[in-house]
Amino acid sequence: MGLTIKLKGNLDFDLRKLGLKEGDIIRDCQISSYTTQSIYFSVIYNGFECHCVVWPANYEIIETH
Repeated sequence: MGLTIKLKGNLDFDLRKLGLKEGDIIRDCQISSYTTQSIYFSVIYNGFECHCVVWPANYEIIETH
């Protein structure tokens, strides 16, 4: 099971184009780089799987129990 994050701040145009917005909860994310702390996740858009990356300024990790 991956991380759960909440999107925040001014999201990149490409993420907004996929319908993502501030406050969205994304489940099953993976850390793509421990150096940059970027987070990787996938969304389905118009029937296609799109791979996304967000930087620390645009997410907060949600504790799940």
